[in-house]
Amino acid sequence: MSGNGKVVGSAVLKVLGSGTATVTWKANGGPARVERDVPLPWEHSIDVVEEAPSEVRADGAGASGCTITMGDMLVSFKNEPNPVCEFAYWG
Repeated sequence: MSGNGKVVGSAVLKVLGSGTATVTWKANGGPARVERDVPLPWEHSIDVVEEAPSEVRADGAGASGCTITMGDMLVSFKNEPNPVCEFAYWG
């Protein structure tokens, strides 16, 4: 976890598609984490910190979209090759 605000919940970062891709993700303004040749679909849960940006991006022929959900709410969605989804909670 990074950022200076308080934890306000959790989110799930997802990359949609089939095959494999390189997934790069950042949680709460922290450093980029790169996972190479991961099987799709891929997902990872993070804590959400107020006013801190998080993102997930994918690079690979099979990557067809991404989502970020916080609880039951879809907060970011892209349906395109090599997608990038971004989100920050501003309560």
